[in-house]
Amino acid sequence: MSQALQSAKSTIYRLVGTDDHDYENNEDDARSEDLEKYTIATDRIPFGQVIRSKHFVILIVTLLAFNVLFWIGVLIQSNQSNSATTTERFSADYVPAFQPLTRTFEDTLSFGGPRSRFTDKNWASLIPQGGGFIPFRNPEAYGMPSDTRQSNTDISTILDTDGMPTANATTPSVQFWGVSVFHQLHCLSMLRKIYWNDRKGIPMEREFVDHAAHCFDFLRQALSCYSDTTLEMPQLRTKGEDSAQDGIDRATHSSKRQCRDFESIKRWTEQEYMKAVGEM
Repeated sequence: MSQALQSAKSTIYRLVGTDDHDYENNEDDARSEDLEKYTIATDRIPFGQVIRSKHFVILIVTLLAFNVLFWIGVLIQSNQSNSATTTERFSADYVPAFQPLTRTFEDTLSFGGPRSRFTDKNWASLIPQGGGFIPFRNPEAYGMPSDTRQSNTDISTILDTDGMPTANATTPSVQFWGVSVFHQLHCLSMLRKIYWNDRKGIPMEREFVDHAAHCFDFLRQALSCYSDTTLEMPQLRTKGEDSAQDGIDRATHSSKRQCRDFESIKRWTEQEYMKAVGEM
């Protein structure tokens, strides 16, 4: 202890009427006496009485309250985080989510055979009336921009001779948008016609053939987007007694798949289209 601090301490002791030695002794005695009293007192307090004391109860209630508030905060933050990740909507959400179906694939001459009135009719039956277009009244609510190209209110210019929307196909409150699966089937049907016409030497318009480039790339992206992960057995070539009996063992078709209900989607699309036309 420095000389200045010792001098100040001595001055205080003189003011209170004691010297520093007596004060230190008194201070030590007081601490010893207090400690002894506290020890005696605590030794005599039963544990049950401590639990029932007001201060102990307040402490426990406070801890429980903080615990409850903490978990409420965690739940609120979790809900806010989940809401932030699930609020994004896509235009596909506009179409009802029909119950999925289990099915297997098969080879069918009704669709896979050469062009004929029969096969052409079957392919045409895949597209609902209206070409797969439906009224889409609030595209902005599904993260899509309003199609400002559609602005004509005259019903005669909304639909072409095949009942499909034209470039000016809407009323101020209704726009026609296509359900993608029917665009994909339209492209596949076009490629089929080009293939079989070429096989038979049937000439085609240049514009029709040039459009096929779009269809190849569009179908590539559609298949990659939905990426069917069904596991398939490999297709094996079989040897017959002669080349005419050679074939392919399509074990691929034995795999069960979970599919969207195409017929329900097609029916809903056509109903929505017909309702919109009836309202115009």
